[in-house]
Amino acid sequence: MYCKCSCLEDACAVFRSFHIHLVVPAWNSIIKLQVKKGKSNCALQFYDQMLTEGFIPTSFTYTPLISACTSQFSLSEGCRLHARVNATELRADVVVGTALVVMYGKFGSLDRMRFMFDTMPFRDALCWTALISAYVHHGKSKIALEAFFLMERENVSPIKVTFITILSACSSKEFLSAGKELHAYIKRSGVESDINIANALLSMYGRCGSVESARLVFDSMQEWNLISWNAIITVYAQNEKGAEALCIAYHMQQSILPDDITLVSMLDACASLGALSDGMRIHACISTSRLEGNPTLGNAIINMYGKCNKPEKAVEVFDAMKEHDAVTWNTLISVFTNQENGGKALQLFYHMQQEGFMPNRITFVSAFSACAGQRALFIGKRIHALIANNSIAQDVVLGTAILNMYGKSHMLSFACQIFNLMPVKNVVCWTAMISAYAQNEKIKEAVSLFHSIEMKQDVVLWNSMLAAFSQNQLANSSLILFEQMLQEGIAPNRATFVSSLDACTSEVILKDGKHFHSRIRGASFEQDTIVENSLIAMYGRCGSLDVACELFGQLQKRNLFAWSSMIAAYAQRGLGKEALGVFTQMQQEGIVPDEITFVNVLSACSHAGLVHEGCEQFTSMQDDYGITPTIDHYNCMIDLLGRSGQLDEIERLIINMKVPPTAISWLTFLSACRNNKDVRRGVWAAESLFKVDPNDATPYILLSSLYAAVGRLNDATDVILRMNCKGLRCETIDPGDVHPTLYPLLGLKQIHGDVFLC
Repeated sequence: MYCKCSCLEDACAVFRSFHIHLVVPAWNSIIKLQVKKGKSNCALQFYDQMLTEGFIPTSFTYTPLISACTSQFSLSEGCRLHARVNATELRADVVVGTALVVMYGKFGSLDRMRFMFDTMPFRDALCWTALISAYVHHGKSKIALEAFFLMERENVSPIKVTFITILSACSSKEFLSAGKELHAYIKRSGVESDINIANALLSMYGRCGSVESARLVFDSMQEWNLISWNAIITVYAQNEKGAEALCIAYHMQQSILPDDITLVSMLDACASLGALSDGMRIHACISTSRLEGNPTLGNAIINMYGKCNKPEKAVEVFDAMKEHDAVTWNTLISVFTNQENGGKALQLFYHMQQEGFMPNRITFVSAFSACAGQRALFIGKRIHALIANNSIAQDVVLGTAILNMYGKSHMLSFACQIFNLMPVKNVVCWTAMISAYAQNEKIKEAVSLFHSIEMKQDVVLWNSMLAAFSQNQLANSSLILFEQMLQEGIAPNRATFVSSLDACTSEVILKDGKHFHSRIRGASFEQDTIVENSLIAMYGRCGSLDVACELFGQLQKRNLFAWSSMIAAYAQRGLGKEALGVFTQMQQEGIVPDEITFVNVLSACSHAGLVHEGCEQFTSMQDDYGITPTIDHYNCMIDLLGRSGQLDEIERLIINMKVPPTAISWLTFLSACRNNKDVRRGVWAAESLFKVDPNDATPYILLSSLYAAVGRLNDATDVILRMNCKGLRCETIDPGDVHPTLYPLLGLKQIHGDVFLC
């Protein structure tokens, strides 16, 4: 009675009072209760005493003790119990055998587990399920599926928990066909109507990326519980269908209250959409008390604000959380990495360790990404040294992150070294190496590497090569590769078309863009929001403003990217007032601009000479939207002010910039100084450029031109001689930038009024 009521102290007192007269079931009950209460050492003492007093243990004795090994004992203790079992007739007992299979599986001793399983004279459905579960838990999905179908061949009928377990083995797109085969088996078994199995089918199709199949299962279910709703919401959220996920979630709430899992999926959907207003509404519905002790929910909110370009809100949530786990730190670090604020990300990386949290694989991946973004190669090398002799260095994901860092930092030899040292290479590694070559303008090497890959059935590989051509503005090469891809039977996806369209950057290659557009129609991607936006951006870049406007007008839902693309299209044509008109309309429709939108707005003002309007927008960006200017915003303002000759304003702007000026900043300023014959500021800009980019000949040419424009030909000559002494040469020179007396020094010849570079 006391054992059944879990009254351990009373049960032990009664047991000790009458132990001389006890029988084996009493020993079993007290041992089971000790294990249940976490007193496994006491349970072992009772077991040893039981043996000493001559009682023979049964399966009910060993089963709880073996189960306790995984949580409270070591593998060696489990092996000792196994040896005891083997010395008795219980070695053939299916209950004890199943407990041993579970134990070895949880310890990750899969070879011992399989040997134990294979030597059992009889195995029931529970035993098979234990074996399958262990393989699934350790990521051995293929072996788990083999075991399931072997179970079928041995005429052992699966039970419901078997189906639920094996469905979780189908964890990615490569297992979709196996998942469909399991679904057919479940239908034949007549258990498809079971709500738990139906929920498992929903999740399986979601992981395998088959949203349509998941929806068919959901619609065919006779009833839905909270798990069902959460499963279908997660399916849509994880497969880039955030709008549908939110729609289903709002519909669910008409009859069922959301739980934390629902809220996390909704926040993830908002993150994927950049739906800040929806995300903020969900955040407002979550009470402070609900966040306490629930870092998972807090992490989802931080991620949502990060993806919606609100890092300051992410920090607010982080600071308000009473508990942080490693995932919380990693999420916030990723927010700033994705915002290209590597300095802040690295600060958090070190702060995390000061708070007692050790970096894991995800942390290191974000840290390397931050180093690449900041060009903080020195720090990246130090972090690399931390893990160089660690087993984590063999991790393919981490190795790829290191490769990316060196590639983006233009340390191609290091990137190649990391790539060659990788013991196992997957699609991600290959694509990273192709990208590294492309980023370093080694397109021939990228093509060579691509062709050296024997198995090119993954669309991601083709997309990486298309992206490489896009980065180097090789639209024709993109088109050739795209056609080859179709001939190989590789179905293009969204990323394929986006990369291909990105390669089309000027009016000269508009015909290639139109060809891709026709292919998009044929592949039924014309209604895809991201592809539609890329088409608008492509036609805008290629000068076909009327087509861009037509496509924009056809959009059922215009997101921020679409509006920004239209603003950029007008800006490129010098139609600043029209660009501002689109921007105003966007604001009236409740779309909140981000950093990129304002870059396009400021660029439009600059190209159209709208100085007053540009300055107003620059101020509004900071005061009304809380956006901290990036270097791109500052460069737009330097160009805007320079075109109107406001050099004193540029000087003040550069002195007060919150980020260091780049070569583009100084070059734009120097051009403005040359045009306005401002020697003092021109010299300052040129000398700064010499330090930032000492191997560029352009500032020497511009400074020389400035001196010549004010009649200081000796100084102009000295600058060119200084350039020649450094061995610098400008591949393209605008003769209007150079005084005729300097032509010989620059290798220029004048023939019948035309100037040529020798």
